[in-house]
Amino acid sequence: MRPTRKEHDERVAVCADMLARGFRNGAIKRRVAAFYGCSPRSVERYLRRARDRLCEELDGEGGREEHRARSLDQYRMLLRDDGTTPVVRLKAQERIDKILGLEAPAEVRQEVYGKVDLVSALSSPAVEALRATRERLN
Repeated sequence: MRPTRKEHDERVAVCADMLARGFRNGAIKRRVAAFYGCSPRSVERYLRRARDRLCEELDGEGGREEHRARSLDQYRMLLRDDGTTPVVRLKAQERIDKILGLEAPAEVRQEVYGKVDLVSALSSPAVEALRATRERLN
Protein backbone atom coordinates (compact mmCIF):
# COMPACT_ATOMS: atom_id res chain seq x y z
CA MET A 1 0.00 0.00 0.00
CA ARG A 2 1.38 3.37 -1.02
CA PRO A 3 1.95 5.91 1.73
CA THR A 4 -0.07 9.12 1.71
CA ARG A 5 1.70 12.37 0.83
CA LYS A 6 1.89 13.25 4.53
CA GLU A 7 3.40 9.83 5.38
CA HIS A 8 5.86 10.15 2.50
CA ASP A 9 6.98 13.61 3.66
CA GLU A 10 7.37 12.29 7.21
CA ARG A 11 9.58 9.42 6.03
CA VAL A 12 11.75 11.78 3.99
CA ALA A 13 12.04 14.10 7.01
CA VAL A 14 13.09 11.19 9.24
CA CYS A 15 15.75 10.19 6.69
CA ALA A 16 16.98 13.79 6.45
CA ASP A 17 17.22 14.02 10.23
CA MET A 18 19.15 10.76 10.45
CA LEU A 19 21.52 11.88 7.66
CA ALA A 20 22.11 15.18 9.44
CA ARG A 21 22.90 13.31 12.66
CA GLY A 22 25.53 11.20 10.88
CA PHE A 23 23.79 7.85 10.49
CA ARG A 24 25.12 5.66 7.69
CA ASN A 25 22.91 4.67 4.76
CA GLY A 26 22.69 1.02 5.80
CA ALA A 27 21.58 1.89 9.33
CA ILE A 28 18.97 4.32 8.00
CA LYS A 29 17.65 1.75 5.53
CA ARG A 30 17.32 -0.94 8.20
CA ARG A 31 15.70 1.29 10.81
CA VAL A 32 13.29 3.13 8.53
CA ALA A 33 12.28 -0.05 6.68
CA ALA A 34 11.63 -1.85 9.97
CA PHE A 35 9.75 1.05 11.57
CA TYR A 36 7.48 1.84 8.61
CA GLY A 37 7.27 -1.69 7.19
CA CYS A 38 8.54 -0.67 3.78
CA SER A 39 11.24 -2.07 1.52
CA PRO A 40 14.89 -0.96 1.63
CA ARG A 41 14.45 0.15 -1.99
CA SER A 42 11.71 2.55 -0.89
CA VAL A 43 14.03 3.90 1.79
CA GLU A 44 16.66 4.54 -0.90
CA ARG A 45 14.15 6.79 -2.66
CA TYR A 46 13.39 8.58 0.62
CA LEU A 47 17.13 9.03 1.19
CA ARG A 48 17.61 10.49 -2.28
CA ARG A 49 14.82 13.01 -1.66
CA ALA A 50 16.17 13.76 1.82
CA ARG A 51 19.63 14.52 0.40
CA ASP A 52 18.08 16.79 -2.21
CA ARG A 53 16.17 18.66 0.50
CA LEU A 54 19.27 19.02 2.66
CA CYS A 55 21.22 20.40 -0.28
CA GLU A 56 18.42 22.84 -1.10
CA GLU A 57 18.44 24.06 2.49
CA LEU A 58 22.17 24.77 2.37
CA ASP A 59 21.80 28.01 0.44
CA GLY A 60 18.91 27.70 -1.94
CA GLU A 61 20.09 28.03 -5.54
CA GLY A 62 23.51 26.54 -6.15
CA GLY A 63 23.46 24.88 -2.74
CA ARG A 64 25.45 21.82 -3.72
CA GLU A 65 28.18 23.77 -5.50
CA GLU A 66 28.49 26.28 -2.70
CA HIS A 67 28.59 23.47 -0.14
CA ARG A 68 31.35 21.75 -2.14
CA ALA A 69 33.31 24.98 -2.27
CA ARG A 70 33.00 25.50 1.50
CA SER A 71 33.98 21.90 2.16
CA LEU A 72 37.03 22.19 -0.09
CA ASP A 73 38.04 25.39 1.68
CA GLN A 74 37.75 23.71 5.10
CA TYR A 75 39.86 20.72 4.04
CA ARG A 76 42.46 22.96 2.39
CA MET A 77 42.73 24.97 5.62
CA LEU A 78 43.45 21.74 7.47
CA LEU A 79 46.23 20.92 4.98
CA ARG A 80 47.80 24.38 5.39
CA ASP A 81 47.66 24.35 9.21
CA ASP A 82 51.02 23.37 10.75
CA GLY A 83 49.26 21.93 13.82
CA THR A 84 47.27 19.37 11.86
CA THR A 85 48.28 15.77 12.55
CA PRO A 86 49.40 13.55 9.66
CA VAL A 87 46.29 11.37 10.03
CA VAL A 88 43.98 14.38 9.74
CA ARG A 89 46.00 15.69 6.77
CA LEU A 90 45.65 12.35 5.00
CA LYS A 91 41.90 12.22 5.66
CA ALA A 92 41.50 15.82 4.46
CA GLN A 93 43.36 15.01 1.23
CA GLU A 94 41.18 11.92 0.71
CA ARG A 95 38.05 14.06 1.14
CA ILE A 96 39.36 16.66 -1.33
CA ASP A 97 40.07 13.90 -3.84
CA LYS A 98 36.58 12.51 -3.38
CA ILE A 99 34.89 15.92 -3.75
CA LEU A 100 36.87 16.62 -6.93
CA GLY A 101 36.18 13.15 -8.34
CA LEU A 102 39.85 12.14 -8.26
CA GLU A 103 39.35 9.18 -5.94
CA ALA A 104 40.46 5.85 -7.39
CA PRO A 105 37.59 3.52 -8.35
CA ALA A 106 36.62 0.93 -5.78
CA GLU A 107 37.72 -2.61 -6.46
CA VAL A 108 35.27 -5.45 -6.20
CA ARG A 109 36.38 -9.03 -5.82
CA GLN A 110 34.29 -11.44 -7.80
CA GLU A 111 34.77 -15.17 -7.86
CA VAL A 112 34.31 -16.75 -11.28
CA TYR A 113 34.38 -20.56 -11.14
CA GLY A 114 36.81 -20.55 -8.21
CA LYS A 115 39.12 -17.93 -9.74
CA VAL A 116 39.29 -14.41 -8.31
CA ASP A 117 38.68 -11.64 -10.84
CA LEU A 118 39.35 -8.04 -9.74
CA VAL A 119 36.97 -5.57 -11.31
CA SER A 120 37.05 -1.79 -10.95
CA ALA A 121 33.44 -1.20 -10.07
CA LEU A 122 33.21 2.38 -11.27
CA SER A 123 35.12 2.30 -14.53
CA SER A 124 33.16 1.45 -17.65
CA PRO A 125 36.06 -0.41 -19.36
CA ALA A 126 36.10 -2.80 -16.42
CA VAL A 127 32.36 -3.33 -16.71
CA GLU A 128 32.77 -4.08 -20.41
CA ALA A 129 35.59 -6.51 -19.62
CA LEU A 130 33.36 -8.26 -17.09
CA ARG A 131 30.60 -8.59 -19.67
CA ALA A 132 33.06 -9.99 -22.22
CA THR A 133 34.33 -12.51 -19.65
CA ARG A 134 30.79 -13.58 -18.82
CA GLU A 135 29.99 -14.06 -22.51
CA ARG A 136 33.11 -16.19 -23.00
CA LEU A 137 32.20 -18.36 -20.01
CA ASN A 138 28.64 -18.92 -21.22
